[in-house]
Amino acid sequence: MVSFRSASPRASRQSAVWSSALLLVAAHTASGGAAPTIFLSGFEAPTLATVQEIQLGIATGYVSLVDRVVTARSSDGKNLWIADSTTSAVYEGVFVFRGASAPVLPAEIAVGARVDVSGGVIEFDGSPPGVTLTEIVGPTVTFASAPQAAPSPFVFADVATLASLVDGEPMDGVLVTVSNVRVTALASGSRVTVIDNAGNSLVLDDDAGGYGFLPVVGTCYAVVIGVMYANTFDNERRLLPRGAADLTLGDGCN
Repeated sequence: MVSFRSASPRASRQSAVWSSALLLVAAHTASGGAAPTIFLSGFEAPTLATVQEIQLGIATGYVSLVDRVVTARSSDGKNLWIADSTTSAVYEGVFVFRGASAPVLPAEIAVGARVDVSGGVIEFDGSPPGVTLTEIVGPTVTFASAPQAAPSPFVFADVATLASLVDGEPMDGVLVTVSNVRVTALASGSRVTVIDNAGNSLVLDDDAGGYGFLPVVGTCYAVVIGVMYANTFDNERRLLPRGAADLTLGDGCN
């Protein structure tokens, strides 16, 4: 069963967004198994919010974000990640989930473009319950302005923290970069496991554009850039490169 918890009565003018949210949650659970519990609170008039306020739990329910920066698009071009500015930082990223039935985003909503977004904030939990993913669902996404500067990733040296289900929470949805990692394994679904020089591992996936090629076991990358994402069904935090340009070969791996 999918359930919502609301802190107050839903306003009638938000009913369409509620319906969209329910449909989007259903899309998440289409692969079968027990449906998750979704917590959604304060769903009334839209609250003007920032990405950081959403990730810190200050802004909940139905929110409106103005002039936010696109940091990544999903591989199917339908979903996106946004941030408050082009300078990445902790709690400065969130996933905007439009669903598999949504049309592909216009080309003008590219990485670096600015958009206005409104929708409902949820903490999505897969099945079985575990790590949650903060999302904006049932969204309206409107182009605001063309890219003026590329988003800069947050330099994060501690791969162990990024991969941690608990300690990696502040980096949920954030554009990050890791250094000197070597490919150790390939798995189905284009998953790639890398290890840093301290022996900590992190899984890469292709949900935000991919690699442009399939990395080879043993390859050393001086830099890997991508958005952090919580895969709620495998209970795992993953780094999602946005294309071949996000992977730079190097020779600094052990």
